[in-house]
Amino acid sequence: MNLGPNRVQNSYQYVLNQSGANPITLGDGSSVDWNNGGVVALAGAQTISGVKTFDSSPISTAAQGTEVNSLTRRDFVTGNIIISGYTFKDNVNTFNLNTFSYVAGGTGNKALGIRSNVAGGQSNTASGSYSNVAGGTGNTTSTNYSNVAGGAENTAQGIGSNVAGGQGNTGFGVYSNVAGGFNNSASANYSNVAGGSNNTASGIYSNVAGGLNNTASGEYSNVAGGTGNRAIGDYSSVAGGGNNTTIGALSNVAGGWFNTASGEYSNVAGGYFNNASGSVSNVAGGFNNSASADYSNVAGGESNSGNGEYSNVAGGSDNTAGSDYSSIAGGRRAKIPATHTGAGVWADGQNRDHNSRGAHTCSLDFISGVYLRLPSFTGSSSQTGNLGELKISGQFLYVATGVNLWGRATISTF
Repeated sequence: MNLGPNRVQNSYQYVLNQSGANPITLGDGSSVDWNNGGVVALAGAQTISGVKTFDSSPISTAAQGTEVNSLTRRDFVTGNIIISGYTFKDNVNTFNLNTFSYVAGGTGNKALGIRSNVAGGQSNTASGSYSNVAGGTGNTTSTNYSNVAGGAENTAQGIGSNVAGGQGNTGFGVYSNVAGGFNNSASANYSNVAGGSNNTASGIYSNVAGGLNNTASGEYSNVAGGTGNRAIGDYSSVAGGGNNTTIGALSNVAGGWFNTASGEYSNVAGGYFNNASGSVSNVAGGFNNSASADYSNVAGGESNSGNGEYSNVAGGSDNTAGSDYSSIAGGRRAKIPATHTGAGVWADGQNRDHNSRGAHTCSLDFISGVYLRLPSFTGSSSQTGNLGELKISGQFLYVATGVNLWGRATISTF
């Protein structure tokens, strides 16, 4: 049979059905024999012996083979890379004793660091020495001894840092940790974010336990949860709520919204828009209250101020304890100026100023009067009593003028 170069393929089915000796003369004058293996079939099983050299690389469109001697596809080899180390997938291994890096499985994983490891997953990279990626997708360990346990698009960038899971989390600091959540960052050394979303622990040894958009930037600071909270002062804490801020060292906001503890050791227990700016000051709750002096206290109410040292406002609204050691029991618009040291005011709820009368005075300002129930006076004028003590009996009002000394005034009717 004499076939030109272009007729061999077109006559393939005819040639394939031949039996016996079938010398085929090609267009260049040479000949091959079908039975003796001179022709490579386009389909079907066939054994080809000898070494064959190709002018260009053969291309396989079949899936990756599973047999020991299967031809390995390029996309499989490049999809799982270990630089100077091991690659394991479907019994295909790469080994180098110099780095001992290892990929146990998955696809598109890379173990680039000395003794680094990728256990599985997809598109993970362990580039730090002794670093590890246990699984997940798109995770990276870029420094020595760092670890990503799983999740997606997480990065352990600090030495000895760890990201346990979640997505988009980053451990920048040395020995920092992100346990999970979304887009969290532990950027300072030994910092921790336990979970939540968009949280940042940027102070050394700082912690954010969870919540949303929280920041612990002070050393040893803590945000337990909530949203938009900031622990700026060293050793300060925000337990929860929203948009609360601790600025002073060792300050605390327990909850509520838009509260600020800016003094050292200051505390805001709750409420809204409260501010404890004095050292060791406290606002227990309420709305728009301020404890601005050292050791001052506002227990609650609205728009109350403790401006003097050791001053106290128990409640009410628009009250000001402006002097040291001053106290307002409650009411509305009670006012103690800075010069009235130790003064006290108890006011009613009328919309008018209720002013203190001087230093170390007590003012009871009630438009409808003050009612006092006095004990009865019995016995002699030398009975037990202390200066200023009042008693009543019949038509007389008794006043102790000294220790065990009494005087009396007649109460007349009209």
